[in-house]
Amino acid sequence: MKFGKTFSSYQTPKYSTQYLDYKGLKQIIKEIIIQQEELYQEEHSNKENETNPQRKIRDVSNEEKNYFGNEKVRKLILQFSFKLDRNLEKIDNFYNNRFAEYSRQLQRLLDSPQFANVALLFRNGEDEGTPIGGSNTSIASFSRRSILNLEKIVLLDPHQRIDDLRDVQTVLMDLQKQFNDLNKYAQLNKRGIIKILKKFDKKVGTSQQQSYLASRVFTLPFAEDEESRNINTMINEYLEILDLKANKFQNVPPIEERKSRQYKQLQFPGSIDCCIKEDNVEDLEEEIKRIKDRTENTIPLRTFVKLLLKASLNESQKCIDYLLEIVPTLNDETDINNRNFFHHYVILMNKNPLYAKNNVVDVLSSILGKLKREQSIYLLQRDDYKRTPLHYACQYGLYDLTKVLLIYMKEWNLWPENFTSSNLKEWEDYESLVPLHLAILSGDVETLQVILDSTTCEKGVLDNLQLTHLAIKLNQECLVERLLQSNKFDVNYQEEESQETALYLACKLNCPTTVKLLLQHGVDTELKEGIFGWTPLFIAATEGYFEITKHLIDYNCKMEVFDEGGWTPMEHAVLRGHLEIAELLTIENIEEVNNPKITGATDATAETGESLPKTTDSSESSSLGASKNSKSSTNLLSFKTISKPVKSFGHKYLKENETILLITLGSSDTRRDNRGIIFKEDSQLFKKLSSNELEYALSLVISCEDDLNQTPVVFDLPFEEEIPDSISFKVPFKEDNSYIIYFDLVPTYDKVLKEEGKEDEEGKLGTEKRLRGRSIAVVNHLQTFVGDNRRSLTDLCTLPIMSTSSPFDIVGTVNFEIMLVKPFIHENVTFGRTKTYWKSLTSTRVIGHRGFGMNRKLSNSLQLGENTMESFIAASSLGAAYVEFDVQLTKDNIPVIYHDFTIAETGVDIPMHELTLEQFLELNNMDKHMKGGKSGSVFEKKRRHSLADFDIEHSNNDKNDPDYNNNNNENNGDDPTQYADIFSRNWIGDRMRLTKTFKAKQFKGNSRGHSIASSFVTLPELFKKLPPHVGFNIECKYPMIDEAEEEGIGPITIEMNHWVDTVLRHVYDNMNGRDIILSSFHPDVCIMLSLKQPSLPVLFLTEAGCMKMVDARAASLQNAIKFAHHWNLLGIVSAAKPIIKAPRLVEVIKGNGLVCVTYGVENNDPNNAQIEIDAGVDAVIVDSVLAVRRGLTKGSDQSMN
Repeated sequence: MKFGKTFSSYQTPKYSTQYLDYKGLKQIIKEIIIQQEELYQEEHSNKENETNPQRKIRDVSNEEKNYFGNEKVRKLILQFSFKLDRNLEKIDNFYNNRFAEYSRQLQRLLDSPQFANVALLFRNGEDEGTPIGGSNTSIASFSRRSILNLEKIVLLDPHQRIDDLRDVQTVLMDLQKQFNDLNKYAQLNKRGIIKILKKFDKKVGTSQQQSYLASRVFTLPFAEDEESRNINTMINEYLEILDLKANKFQNVPPIEERKSRQYKQLQFPGSIDCCIKEDNVEDLEEEIKRIKDRTENTIPLRTFVKLLLKASLNESQKCIDYLLEIVPTLNDETDINNRNFFHHYVILMNKNPLYAKNNVVDVLSSILGKLKREQSIYLLQRDDYKRTPLHYACQYGLYDLTKVLLIYMKEWNLWPENFTSSNLKEWEDYESLVPLHLAILSGDVETLQVILDSTTCEKGVLDNLQLTHLAIKLNQECLVERLLQSNKFDVNYQEEESQETALYLACKLNCPTTVKLLLQHGVDTELKEGIFGWTPLFIAATEGYFEITKHLIDYNCKMEVFDEGGWTPMEHAVLRGHLEIAELLTIENIEEVNNPKITGATDATAETGESLPKTTDSSESSSLGASKNSKSSTNLLSFKTISKPVKSFGHKYLKENETILLITLGSSDTRRDNRGIIFKEDSQLFKKLSSNELEYALSLVISCEDDLNQTPVVFDLPFEEEIPDSISFKVPFKEDNSYIIYFDLVPTYDKVLKEEGKEDEEGKLGTEKRLRGRSIAVVNHLQTFVGDNRRSLTDLCTLPIMSTSSPFDIVGTVNFEIMLVKPFIHENVTFGRTKTYWKSLTSTRVIGHRGFGMNRKLSNSLQLGENTMESFIAASSLGAAYVEFDVQLTKDNIPVIYHDFTIAETGVDIPMHELTLEQFLELNNMDKHMKGGKSGSVFEKKRRHSLADFDIEHSNNDKNDPDYNNNNNENNGDDPTQYADIFSRNWIGDRMRLTKTFKAKQFKGNSRGHSIASSFVTLPELFKKLPPHVGFNIECKYPMIDEAEEEGIGPITIEMNHWVDTVLRHVYDNMNGRDIILSSFHPDVCIMLSLKQPSLPVLFLTEAGCMKMVDARAASLQNAIKFAHHWNLLGIVSAAKPIIKAPRLVEVIKGNGLVCVTYGVENNDPNNAQIEIDAGVDAVIVDSVLAVRRGLTKGSDQSMN
């Protein structure tokens, strides 16, 4: 999951419209790349000779190949720059306005009498005359003005002081959250700008990032953030000090308890408290008179307001009436938040659920009923957050209070009879939220309903509020339903910037019930969003939301629809491995989609076609490629010549004294919690990080002592990806693997600008000066020793991260997988070949699967045993250019040809690496078993029989025939050898019947009774006996963790370096000019094969979604393309089903410079094979070699005619 996809999930919802348009900027970059690639391929094709049709990859570092002088490229670059500048202005203006507002609120607090009273409360002894925050300069400078007037404040009693303390703490916590949200906003945008500029330089070929950041970004307040840091520090220190002091007072709970309970209580002297509770107005009057006498008539107005609140909470009607008579105004100008009685009353109802159970409606109605007309203005009074009492009633979901307030506001003409766009804006608070927004945010349906019923307006006036979108983002189906039922909104409203409809958003957020609800209200399913031209069906198919896709189809959405890149939802689903969804999406009567014809795909002189982006990750390119001009137009989807792969011999590989350390943060097993860093929730560092405090925003720096490049790798937290790509360090080769890796937690944002992997003025990243936590991994002690050249398939490592401030404090854990790739040394490893990996093709190649074909239980023809010498010879003689077979290692390190992970012929589920070669080869020597091992027997001189031999022999002999009877009589009695072959095959089946393989399939390949069985064969034997013109496609059969679990073979296997080195050694010993292709389903094996040698091509095998794989790299065609491209592999071998379903995806594969090969039973149908050939597939692996080759030849002849 890349930054572009997670960017929106990290956003603060109330600021959602003010963020960097990351997707829009990335789309422009993509358009520039497409234009540059088209220019490059056009230039390349004009210069290309007929004998070398391979597509070249543009060198981005070569300025001449970036075509900056081209008018179209130049316009697109200017478009990108203009859009980025406007986004930067928007972010800067929004940040500055919010920062100024929050700073004003903070200064108002520091100037308030309440804050001054709190300051005096803690001044004593040596602290006399100093701010409560001590000598900290940031605090002193900000609050100097408030300290000057401390002596003017008159304190009443301890209860008043405690109330002031609570008020100050509450406001500080609110301001802390606001500044933290603003800091999060600033830093997320800052990171987004850095990322998009880095992508721009990397993809387009410019070098503008550092200069643009230095001159345009880091000079702005939101990126500089020093002042914001100081304020954050000041607020944190205030809260810590206030909390420490407050704990000395009885009945004042600590700050965390107040956060969790939203604690609020009104306390007065016992006599006044008693008067109010008993509604004794006479005694109350006497108590107030005595207080006035003691304080010389200086009772603050806020005390009267709090007395009225106390009386209201206790429903003391007489006291309420008395207080309303003596209180001159319900608005205390000295209030810390500029709130009046009604603000406090509504907020108090939310913070005290017990009070809310009282008859609050009657009390509030009674008070409002006694107000004079000129006092009605209290209901419109705005506090420091520009909110009226109605705002708070809606925010807290207080239905009864909202209803009462609206009744009186309508009566006094304070609520508009008809809302328009202009007067609606008048009700916005400091965050541009109106009461309707707040009602939705509260999640209370009744509150929303009462405010909707009271809002009269023309249809469409409320659309810009995006209320339906907000309710969907909160996943509140009941609120969405009420909004739709109100009939005040356009259900097809599209957001101004993204053009996303409510239906699209519900599909994107995987809200199936909301999707169905919207469909029932008649939403338009064909409206497209603004970036990729996607309808809701696209996002549902892309993300794999089966239920939502089904709902859309049930409501007749269009399946034959194309996005900006000219691709269909079905193709997006296939690419990402969602084949069950692809089956729902049928594309009919569009030949260009179902059977694209690549003009000149087999013609070496054909013109190079349209280029596609080199990556197809959903975050990199949500649309699959092609230019915008092809959208929604099927006649623009016809393909030109398929792009040829570009891999050449001689890629970088490990030298004799080098090793590669590959680290994957988290786990490649998607069933696990694959977080790379897990913080302890009770650690102080985690608490501060989770509050998004800028000072504690962290990055993970990974470094290795032996790294030859001395380049640390930096990840900002939280991770932008669920499973980041492997981190690699090239280190000197050490026999004992004594490498040390550091995982350091450091502050992300520092006063000194740092670049990834570079040193700043404070020294190397991760130095002690900046360190917050560290974990150290000693590689040779990470895994438990399980034997020489053996390893555990479960290799997730978990290490504690120790705090640097407290040696015994564990901050959290770092979780990672590590793989060492050691060098392979062989005298035959050379760069002798200078041609491309994949020769120019005159026709698509046919590769024999397991030789002459995989054995199947039900077959309409006689089968040769799979992976046998006879099978390989037959396939080559019938025109297979290559034969494909599976290689495994025996216990004594001999590569043998065998498919299954367990050897069922043993009668138990035992893996290959637990058998020696001698034991393995002996398993199908059944003649020897039946004769009890005696030499000189008649059976030793006869050839082994198969089921076919037996049937032919005995079906042609009638039991009434004398010869038949004579033969039987000659061998009757105690001689058991006559039916040895029958006993042999029955004995084999009986022995295998309890194995997992036999139970699942009810047969076994290369076994008597199902095929013409033959001896097992080793890899060296195959090299010697097959003609040198027959190429080998060697599948390296190494189990992944889920395969091992499924087969039940245990978690211990041969160490991977040893396994790969052994196979490569035998290959290089015997190849002698033979064409060799190496392949594997295991991604790590492919990595090793590529890094250990430069001359043999490597293909990555993938199920492409046909089977669920726990390794994300093997889960989809998209991930396979990304993986193969990243590790410089020749190409991929995909299951045929996805390619047949969406044959145009071959262009995506080959557009990334990869060879495309397919396998599977679907390839045995010549019609399917022909579809693949037409799409540009380079080779098909088949069981029916002859039938497919004849079909292809026939198709080729017809096309020529």
